[in-house]
Formats: sequence, structure tokens, C-alpha cells
Amino acid sequence: MAFFVLSGFFISSSIVRSARLKKWSWTEYLLNRTTRLYVVLVPTLALTWIWDNLGIAFYGDHPVYTGLIQGWKHDYFNVEERFFGNCLLGNLTFLQTIYVPPYGSNEPLWSLAYEFWYYGLFPCLYLPVFFYKSWIARLMCLGVAVAIAALVGHQILLYFPIWLLGAAVGFLPTVAFLQGRAKVPATVLAVLLAMALASVAHVSAVKNALGGSTIIMDYLTGIGFAILVYVLMHHQTPAKQGAYTRFAKGTADFSFTLYLTHIPLLVLLRAAWIQGRPWAPSNGTISMAVVISLIAIIYAVVVYWIAERKTLMVKSWIFARLRGWSLIAERGEPKSVGCDS
Repeated sequence: MAFFVLSGFFISSSIVRSARLKKWSWTEYLLNRTTRLYVVLVPTLALTWIWDNLGIAFYGDHPVYTGLIQGWKHDYFNVEERFFGNCLLGNLTFLQTIYVPPYGSNEPLWSLAYEFWYYGLFPCLYLPVFFYKSWIARLMCLGVAVAIAALVGHQILLYFPIWLLGAAVGFLPTVAFLQGRAKVPATVLAVLLAMALASVAHVSAVKNALGGSTIIMDYLTGIGFAILVYVLMHHQTPAKQGAYTRFAKGTADFSFTLYLTHIPLLVLLRAAWIQGRPWAPSNGTISMAVVISLIAIIYAVVVYWIAERKTLMVKSWIFARLRGWSLIAERGEPKSVGCDS
């Protein structure tokens, strides 16, 4: 949910900025968004196919691949049932959770469908009100919004307000006292509040009081994180260059790749190293968990250098081809690979 809020904040801000500067272009926007996603998604699907095929070939009877009921609680499922061709095509067209499940063992792919369709919904709702003057353009946008809503269904629409929380933060004015002495204590309080709302939503007593509603728990997490993002907006002082800044930027650079690629590899390691009941916490298992985490991070960094790091180069190549065909305006090179690009 934190990712939804961040995405809503950055993507909506870039849309609003382009509209206010009269530089909005559907072609550039869609190219930016789809390139950003596909440069990581395509190798992710290929790697998912490789890891899952290896896992099924060597450990096909393991419950992490079969999904069979065990003597302990788990959320495994039959991985082979998510290998059919239509499932791959559905994930490539962001229809997972709508018509097909996420591909193979890569359950985190569910969120990409949500994100992709939110990228289409928001400008179709914002531009008719704040940018377009033509009623034809307005009606076309609203028609596309209705079509997207009909396609994605109620589940994805139910989570759209959480994405919009991030967009709302970008519209809120700054408050003077949050830029002064109250900045640091307000940030600490916002962090504690976000952590508290995210944690309390998963306490058994709270879940029972909420009737086990997952969406209410997710909304609480989204609200807490949106408040934190709003408070952090008031930190306008540039970060000092140093070890922490380099570390933060470096880890942020490959975070998207890490999110999309890590599960199939971890599923294979789970099958290879843990045959039965999950580990109980101990010095040995905690040490192994650290080793596995490092393996996943190193793996993600390698994939990032091969694929995601080339996003700007791919964008530039596509933009150059389209400018050569006069399908896009000449406005300089595309932006860097940040969340708002």
C-alpha cells in the first residue's frame, strides 16, 4: 500500500505539472509509463519461467510448487497451473488478477495490473476537468475511464482511492510550522503513526473487530503512509552528499527490479533447502535467512544492471524513432528513470 501511495504522488504530480505547463502529451506519457514497466517486466517473466521450470523439474513434488495442504498453515498454490500461454500473455498485457492469475510463482505481479490501469484512470479523470477545453476531448477521456473501470472490475477500483491518497498529497498546500522547528518531531510522529496503523491492522483483535476485512486494513496502512509522505513534503533542504545518500539512491535504483524478480528465486531456494515444515527461529535459521536475503539482493542488482538500468537508453531510442516519424513533438531527451518519468 505504501507503494500505491508513492506511485499516486509521483505519477499524478508529473501529470499535473505537464498539464499546467501546457506540455501534456498522451504519446509521451504512455511511452514513459509502458517503457518503464516493460524494461523490467519482460526479463522478469523470462526469469520466472526459468526458475519455475527448474524448480518443478527438480522439486516438483514440493508443496511450494504443488500447493497441497500441509500440517502447517501456508499460502502455496499450484505453480504449474499458472504456466499456460494465456497466462503469460495476460501478464504481458496487465490483465493478471482480471482474467488470469499472476504468472508462475511470481505472485507480486498482481500489483502491476493495478498500477498500469491506475496510470490510465487518473489522467482520464483529471484532464477533462483541469486541462481539456473541448467537450469532445472531455467525453473521450471519460469514455476511456468508464471502459477501464468496466474492464478491471470492482477489486482494482476498490484500491484506487489508496492510490489517489498519494495524488491528494500533491494537491495539499504546505504548512508553515512543518517547515520550521516542528519539522523533525512531526516527521518522527508521522513515522510512528504510519508504523502503528500498519501494525495494528494486523493484530488479531483488530482484524476480528473489522470482520477480517483486508481492504480496511490496507486503507489504514495507506492513510498512515499518505500522512507520512505529506509531512516529508516539507523537507525541502537538499540532501547532503555522503555515504547514506549514495546508499539510499543505490538501493532505490534497483528496488523495482528486486520487487518483481525475487519471489521465483526464493521459491526455488525454499524447495531446495527446506523440504518440510518451515524453519523455526534460531541462530542458525536467522543466519541462513540473512544469507538468502543477500542472495536475492545480489541477484536483483545483477538483473538491474542488465535490464532496468537501460530504461533511459530504451526510452531515448524509442523517442528518437518516433520523432523521426514525426509522431512525437521535439522536446529534448526523455527524463531519467525516476518514479515520475
